[in-house]
Parts: sequence; structure tokens; C-alpha cells
Amino acid sequence: MAVNFDGTNDYFTFPDSPSTVNISPGTWSFWANVARATTTPRVWGKGAGAGKTIGVQFSAAQTAFQFNARFSLGDLNLRSSPNSLVLNKWNHWAVTWDGTNLTSGVKMYLNTVETTYVDGTNGVEIAPNDSGIAGAVGASNAAANDFNGQIMHLQVWRRILSVDEIRQSMYLPGSVSEDLVQHYPLDYARPVMSDYSKYGNNGTSAGITTVLNSNAGVTSQWVVPEASFCAV
Repeated sequence: MAVNFDGTNDYFTFPDSPSTVNISPGTWSFWANVARATTTPRVWGKGAGAGKTIGVQFSAAQTAFQFNARFSLGDLNLRSSPNSLVLNKWNHWAVTWDGTNLTSGVKMYLNTVETTYVDGTNGVEIAPNDSGIAGAVGASNAAANDFNGQIMHLQVWRRILSVDEIRQSMYLPGSVSEDLVQHYPLDYARPVMSDYSKYGNNGTSAGITTVLNSNAGVTSQWVVPEASFCAV
């Protein structure tokens, strides 16, 4: 089962807390089945618009994976090579960031294999400070950049994971517990999206409901991933 985000108004917010403030360095890891990519569908982020600090998302124009961090005079941006994102297929994605302003400090992985990159820009001047800013999964805090598809086992750490650790967390979610600050299984939708890390950064659903079968007008539903969910 996996939560389905409808690309219109399905997302959940998580609170600002000491464990999720200024994640730098950090690792973000998740399974995703992207149904449709419009603009920059957000998987995880803090803030929105001019207040955005960190974004883990996809690029619709390039069908690629993207990471960005806001710096005071110019953002850090890095994108995987075009067409690295295949729609309507389960894949595991991860990104690590060393906290610097350099694109060389960002690494992206598709099924534990590092991607190639294009369109990278280094950040300029002061690093982002997201203290006091809540975050969101499936959209930005302004309910924009909506994600369309399914996400499972979104995990966030306050350190850079090795490739072996990323692989372990891919097949055994929650087993890499050192510095794990968020783990949302996303096995089904509920008003409170539970965080299974020790910090309990539970999310609050907006527009997400749970039903057993697809029905017209339903925003989110139970989804049974394809049999090759873990076959890479």
C-alpha cells in the first residue's frame, strides 16, 4: 500500500523542530512512482516561494531529479541528466548534501547508482536558515509544486549516508537509525502522518484521504505497488 498524491491538493506539513532545522549536512531517501510531472513536483521541502530554503523535487521540463538550497545572493541548484526520471515506474531516489555552497557537495542516486548531472549552479554568500519555517511533503507550504504519484518510506538524516547505507535503507527502511530525524512510511493516508524516527515529527495532512478503491473525486487512495517494487 502507498499513499497517492493527486497532483492538485494532496500534501502534508511537518512542524519546525530542532531536529529538522538547517539540515546540513543531510541525506534524503525515498521510493517514488511519479505519474505525471508538472513544473517542479516537490517531494520534501522547507518553506515556499521567496521563503524556500531547501527543496528535494523533480523537474518536469527535463524529467530529472533536482536539489536546491537557498543562499542569500544565489541558490545552489543541481539536476540529474534529462530523462533520468521514468514516469509510472517505482524507483528509489536519494540525495546527499555536505552543507556547502558547491554543486560538488551534492550527490544524487537512482536505485543506489549515482546519476550524471547537468545545469548545476553554486550557491552564493550566506547559507539558508530555516529556523521557524515548517516543511511539507508532496507540495510546498503554499500548496504549490504538487506531486502527482506515490511516495513511500521517505527518510531524512542529519548526515551523509554512504552508498551501502543508502542501499540498506532502501530495502530495510528505518534500519539506519543514526541521525535519522524523519521516517514517514506513507503506507496509507491518515489525518496525522506518523514519523517513525525517535523525534516524532508527525505531519498534518491537507487534502489527503484514504479509501480502498479508486473513486471519482477522491483525492488520495490506497495503492498496491507493482510486483517489482523492490526489484532494481
